[in-house]
Amino acid sequence: MSNLTNIGFDIRSKEALMSLAEMATNVGRAMPCDLGTYFLYEEVSGAQLYCQVNDRRQLIGVNPHFTGESRRHVCLTSTVERKDSPLDGAYHGWANPPKLDDPQGGEYPFVFDVPDFRLMGEIVFPKSYQIQLTAFASLDFHIFDDEAAFDASGVFGEVKLASSSFIPSGLFTKSPAPPAQATLSGIIKACSEKVNQFSNTAFWWFLVDTLGGEIDVVADKLLIKRSPKVGDILFGAFWLSGRLISPMSKPNDYHP
Repeated sequence: MSNLTNIGFDIRSKEALMSLAEMATNVGRAMPCDLGTYFLYEEVSGAQLYCQVNDRRQLIGVNPHFTGESRRHVCLTSTVERKDSPLDGAYHGWANPPKLDDPQGGEYPFVFDVPDFRLMGEIVFPKSYQIQLTAFASLDFHIFDDEAAFDASGVFGEVKLASSSFIPSGLFTKSPAPPAQATLSGIIKACSEKVNQFSNTAFWWFLVDTLGGEIDVVADKLLIKRSPKVGDILFGAFWLSGRLISPMSKPNDYHP
C-alpha cells in the first residue's frame, strides 16, 4: 500500500513507477515554471499525478493528488521547502481562523504539501486561501459504525478523542521542514468506490467533516474491511496534499 495505491495506481516496483511517469509526461498537461515543468495527468476518478521534469528533461519527482469536493479556509503563514526536489514544497497555515489574513484564533496549525507548489508564485503572508485538501490513508486506518464503537476502540491509547478531531502530528517533530502529516477523526458525509481508469483498480473516496472543515480522504481498497456509509466515523493517520483554489476576500467566500 502507498499513496499511489490510495488512488488506484497499482505500482509495485520502480520499473512500474518509471513506466507510469513516462506515460504521464507524454500525455499530461505541461505547466512550466522557473525551475522546471510539472506534467499533470488526471483521469475521471479524480486521481492525479504531478510529474516533475527539470530543464535537462530529467524526471526528478512524481507526486499524487486527488481532486475532491472539500473546501476550507486556511490562513497561510509561511512556505516549507523540501529537499527531495526543487519543485516540491508545502505551506504552513492555520485552519479556519475567524478573520481574513489573520491566523489568530485559528483552530490549529498544520502543514500540507502542494503538488504544483512552484506555480503559486510569491505570496505575502499571512494570506487567507480557500483550499482543497486530501488526506491519503496509511495502515493506521479505521471506520466505526458510531461514536460508541469509536470510543470503545481505544485506537488512540488512553486518550479519548472527539469524533471530530485533527492532530497536526507533523508539527511534533523538531525539523525546520515538518512533514505533512496528521491524525484525524471525522464524520463521513459522502463516500464511494472509484475506479482508476488507467489501471482499472478500485479505491475508496470519502468526504469527511472534521475539526477545521471538510477534508477528502482516499484509501486503498485493501484497507476497507466493510462497506462504509454516511454517518460512520473515520479515524487514522494521513499524509496531507492540498491545492490552493483562490484567495479569499470575505468570510465564507467559497467560490472555486
